[in-house]
Amino acid sequence: DQASVGHVAPDVAAMVRVTNHNWLDMHLYILRDGGQRQSIGTVGSLQTAELELPFIALDPGAPVQLVADPIGSRGAYVSPEIVFGPADDVILTIQNSLGLSFLSVHRRAVSEIDPS
Repeated sequence: DQASVGHVAPDVAAMVRVTNHNWLDMHLYILRDGGQRQSIGTVGSLQTAELELPFIALDPGAPVQLVADPIGSRGAYVSPEIVFGPADDVILTIQNSLGLSFLSVHRRAVSEIDPS
């Protein structure tokens, strides 16, 4: 039950929306704890996907980074450190030139959170 603003059920997942404008498929990771990579999924070339990141995979308040690793090529996009939680939507846009990729974090209103 979302009884008050700012309190979110711990089983609500954070969402990562990835738009891949790159010509290569991307494998996505979350980078945490000083370098530990955890796979969160793949996004095909020129596609958009929503990846669910269970809150239990995050350390509340701990900074993380997202990594987009092109399948079949060298190099990767590594985001700046961000802090996000179960009420946040993370939007990652991967450009064909990986260095131009970017991300943003948006806080969902309590009325938009569906704990089911």
